[in-house]
Order: sequence, then C-alpha cells, then structure tokens
Amino acid sequence: FSAIMSNFLRRKGKCIFFFATLLFHFLVLAANGFATSKRLSQCTRVAPLCSLTNPKTETLHLCLIASNLVILPGEQTTFYSKEVSLLEECLEEYEGKVAMGTLAPKELSSDGDDLLRVSSLCRIVDLNPNSNGVFVTVRAIGRVRLESLERVYPFMKVYCSLMSEDHGDLAKGNLVADNIEIFMRKLTRAEENLKIGCRSEDETSLLQRYKHAYGQALESDTTQYDLRTIQLLTAISWAVFTALDDPEFQHYRFRALDWDNLYERLKLAQYMLREKELRLRGICMKLESPTQNEIWSSDDTFR
Repeated sequence: FSAIMSNFLRRKGKCIFFFATLLFHFLVLAANGFATSKRLSQCTRVAPLCSLTNPKTETLHLCLIASNLVILPGEQTTFYSKEVSLLEECLEEYEGKVAMGTLAPKELSSDGDDLLRVSSLCRIVDLNPNSNGVFVTVRAIGRVRLESLERVYPFMKVYCSLMSEDHGDLAKGNLVADNIEIFMRKLTRAEENLKIGCRSEDETSLLQRYKHAYGQALESDTTQYDLRTIQLLTAISWAVFTALDDPEFQHYRFRALDWDNLYERLKLAQYMLREKELRLRGICMKLESPTQNEIWSSDDTFR
C-alpha cells in the first residue's frame, strides 16, 4: 500500500507541474500579445483599418489632415504638405482626386476609431511649391468610405468606395429646408443688430456666407440624382455647416460628414441653428438690448 501511494503522489506531482508550466507559458504569450497590440496602436492611429477586407476597384490616396479640420462637400481649403510624391501620383494616376482623411475624437466617430471611416473626396485645384514642400488647395466634391488599407509606405494608400446615403422623407426634408432659410434670415438680422456677425469689413454676413456655400456645394456635387429636389436639399444640408463656421459648432461638422441620411442631416443643421439662436438670445438679455423685440419679431413662421 505504501508503494502504491508513493507512486500515485509521484505521478500527481508530475501532472501538477505539467499543467502549471502550461499555464505559465499561456500567460506569457497572452502578455506578449497584449503588449504588441498596444505598441501597434500607439505607433499608428489608423491600425484599425488593417482589419477591413473589402477592397474596391477604385483606389484613392489618403492624406491625413489636422484633427480639428473636416472638409465638407463644396468647401475649398489650403494646407501645407511635404508628400510631393503622393501629390504627383494623385495628379498623374487619379485625375487630381484624393481622399482626405480626418482624425477625430473617438466619441465623434460612429465606428469608434480615431480615423473617421467616411472621408472627403477632394480634387486638387492648385499647387504652390516651395523649397520644403507644397501648399495644396483642394475642393471637396463628395465623400468616400474607407474600405481597406493597401499600404503605408512611402505614403498611405487605401481602397475607397463612393458614399451613398438614404434620402429619407423628402416632404419633411423640404419643410426643414424652409425652416433653415427662416433661421438664416433671423440670425443674420440678430447679428447685424448686435454687430457681431461680421468680424471685419471684408467678411460677409451669415446669410451671404450661406448663399455662397449653397452655390459652391451645388456646383461641386458630382453625384447623379434621380430627382433635382434631392440635389438641392443636399446642397442646403452642406451649406449650413459651411456658413456657420464658429469654433463652438465645429463638432457638428464631424457628425455631418459621417451621417448617411439626408433628412437627418437637415434636422441636425436645424438643431445647430436653434442652438445658435439661443446663444444670441442670451447675449441680447445680457446686454439688455432695447431692440430685443425688433430683433426677433418677424413675419416668418416655422413650419
């Protein structure tokens, strides 16, 4: 009996040692894997794109811009770049088209990534080189959805698909568009009375900026629509965010770029204008303006 028990304990000890060794190696591998993934996420903010595997036929380059900037359809902007080879290939291979990626806070990204999956599709309209790089002027002509990362060196290249969106209820969309125009007239009148609309003699009023942005969005839109009404409403939905360029409303621009429903984007624009109105009303009350009633009284009625 003593011999049997001794043999059993010897075998049991070997089993325990075997499983303990196996558990130790498993924990080491898990720790190494976690450390590696953490290093990769720190090295690049676009690592999540590598997990996408839906390559499309059209390849566009991706150029990252500042995290607090987003280019909406119809807008034109100039930035500085040292990626001369990227710009040359865009002009030679893709007729000057480039996908402008936007870094954004995670809470503003519907996919939960640092890089917004929906990016602006832009066309290069001017290049002004200097000794170290190039000043690039681009105009947004649409949106693309980033599908997969092809390469990162010598510059980033991605597969993109053209962005499509739901139109929603067009009848309600027209009502919201009417409300937006009423808001624009009221807010412009309020800013002019408070003398806060134009920050310099060269700047235009909110209503003028809106009309200009509307024309630019309409002219730059390359999408084929079934109805003219959809194209007009789309231009209105972008023009509002372009015209209201106050820094405190920049977060609305991130959301507008990412949304894929025209009616919902129009409602978002109306909500932003409502917030702007409340801010101006607060300024009127703080200044105890004697013309408060004149500022906000109007024959315009919301629908």
